[in-house]
Amino acid sequence: MRRIITLHVLMFYLAGAGAADVPVLSGREILSHCVIAGQLAPMPWGVKVTTGDASAIACRAFLGAVNDAHEFHVSSTRITPRYCLPPKISMDSVAIMLEQRSLTIPPGDESAGKYILDAYAAEYPCTEGTMTGMNAFSMTGEALLAACLPLVDMPVDIHDITAHGERNLCLGYIAGAVDSLADLQSEPAWCLADDHADMGRLVNTVTRYLQTHAETLAGNAAAVIDAALKETLPCK
Repeated sequence: MRRIITLHVLMFYLAGAGAADVPVLSGREILSHCVIAGQLAPMPWGVKVTTGDASAIACRAFLGAVNDAHEFHVSSTRITPRYCLPPKISMDSVAIMLEQRSLTIPPGDESAGKYILDAYAAEYPCTEGTMTGMNAFSMTGEALLAACLPLVDMPVDIHDITAHGERNLCLGYIAGAVDSLADLQSEPAWCLADDHADMGRLVNTVTRYLQTHAETLAGNAAAVIDAALKETLPCK
């Protein structure tokens, strides 16, 4: 058991409307909201987090979503991975790495997704051995659907993580996926207008897509989010 640094990731904002503008949490913001989650055991990738400190759930969901978005992007475009996570790495050790990295490379106004992707690339470069396999995705579409169903058509106060508790799994994951997919894509695949930018609308969009596309339930949840936004919020 040990103390970990976790990220309070649910306070994010819209940078502005337009083809490439999406909800963005800056690197400075994500680390300014770091908190001590308490005595929590290490949490490996691929585990559905349903109990624990509310901020820890949000942190793990966000970190998992960034990695899932990277894996989806690599597999769909066949580009070289930016990084390769070590075997059996825990999400909590990644959170601590980010806090330590901020001491020497302070985050700026870049998106949180970009800051985390850059940190992964610097800390976990791919080698000949690690390039042979993909990093396992942490969330399936089915798990995301279960996490988000209780929030459909509900008012979401992203400034109060204690109000959502275990449901931060849904909110943190969608925020992390949207943020990092926007950074990974060279051209915007979807566009968020002012009236689609709040988290409640994003939860509804993703959940309803999952409900009507059963074929996506077993796959990478970040890929599902990308597909849902392409179908419902295409760039004009």
